[in-house]
Amino acid sequence: MPAMEASASYLRRHVAALVGSLALRYRRVVVIHDSLMASTIQDVLSAGNVESYIFHSVSAFSIYWYIARTAGKQLTLGEYDHGVFLDDPPPLEVCFSAEFLKFVELQYKFRHLASGFLYNTSRVVEGRFMEQLEKETVNQKCWAVGPFNPVKLPSPPSPNTKPPQEHVKHRCIQWLNRHPQNSVIYVSFGTTVAQTNDQINQIATALENSGQRFVWVLREADKGDIFENGTEVALPLMMLPKGFEDRVEGTGLVVNGWAPQLEILGHAAVGGFLSHCGWNSCVESMSMGVPMVAWPMHSDQPCNSLLVTKVLKIGLDVEARWSPAAALCSGRVVEAASIERAVRVLMDSEKGDGMRRRAEELGQAVRGSVEKGGVSTAELDAFVSHIIR
Repeated sequence: MPAMEASASYLRRHVAALVGSLALRYRRVVVIHDSLMASTIQDVLSAGNVESYIFHSVSAFSIYWYIARTAGKQLTLGEYDHGVFLDDPPPLEVCFSAEFLKFVELQYKFRHLASGFLYNTSRVVEGRFMEQLEKETVNQKCWAVGPFNPVKLPSPPSPNTKPPQEHVKHRCIQWLNRHPQNSVIYVSFGTTVAQTNDQINQIATALENSGQRFVWVLREADKGDIFENGTEVALPLMMLPKGFEDRVEGTGLVVNGWAPQLEILGHAAVGGFLSHCGWNSCVESMSMGVPMVAWPMHSDQPCNSLLVTKVLKIGLDVEARWSPAAALCSGRVVEAASIERAVRVLMDSEKGDGMRRRAEELGQAVRGSVEKGGVSTAELDAFVSHIIR
C-alpha cells in the first residue's frame, strides 16, 4: 500500500503537466484511468477541453455491492429474482485490509469528476447490475465494453507445416488432447493466492479421491523467491503427498509454473474450473462456457463467487455451507472431503450437467456480444462516438 499511495501522489503532477500540454494542442483530450488512480488525475480537469473516464477492472456486481455497503443498503436482486436479498456478501473490512479500504475511499471521493465509467463486463452477463449502477450515476454515462480477453482461440497450424514457436503447444494442451470432452477439471488459484502446505495436501487428496481427471496449476506467485533472473522456478514437489503424481498418472497433471489458462479453458476436454474467482478468471471461464467451483480468498472474489453461484447459477461453492465471511476471517483449511464433493458434483452429476449447459449458453452469448452487431461491440462503438462527438 505505501508504494501505491506514493505512486499516486508522485504521478499527480506529472500527469497534470502531460495532459495540460496536450490540452493546448488538441480540441479535446480524453483520459481513461483505473478506478484506483482517480486522485492522480484530479487536477487535469481544470482545462475545459479535458474529460476523464474511470475504468473498472472488477465486476459490475462488486461495484454495486461496494456502493450498497458504503451507503448502508441491503443488497438485492430486485425484480429479477422476486426481490431475493443477498445477505451473503461479507463486510468490506473482511475482504480488504484497513489500509486498502482507506485508499479506495480516497479514490471514491473523486468519482464525481469523471464523465463516465467503463466496465470490463458484458451486459449479457451483468445487465441487471449495469442498470442499477446507471441509476446511481444519473449524470454520468456507463459502458460495458468487455470482455477484453480473446473469446476465440487461434486456429492450429496445418499439420504439414512446422509451427512457429508461438504455436508450439504447452504440454498440458497436449495432455488434454488425449482426454474426452468435458472430462477434465482445471484447478488454478491465480497469481496472488498462496496456499499453505496443509491446504495443498487437502486439495491433492480431494482430487485423487474424486477419481476425476484434472489439470492442477500449482504455483506461489506472491512469494518473491520463486524467480531467478526473471524466470519462474518450479516449486518443489515435496509439498504434494508422497507418491501423488505417480498415483494420478494418466488421470491428473500437475503444472509447476505458468500455464495458458485461456487455452486450457477453451479446450473441449475441460468441463469445469476450480477457481479463486478473480474477475479475470471468471470472465475467461464465462467466455469459454466453463462452469466453476467457487473458492474465493479475498478482495472482490467473494462477490464474484456470489455472481457465479447465486445469480448466474453456473457454479457451486467449494463447501455446501460455504460462508465467505467466516472462511476469510478464520483462514481455516478446507477439508479434502468438501473439495472432493464439490468436484464430483460439478463433474459427475445431473446438477453439474445443468450448470455446464447454462455456462455453455452464457459462453455463446458472451462470444456473440463481441461480434459485429453484438451488445459489447455496440457499447464500445457508442463510447468512441461519445468521445469524438
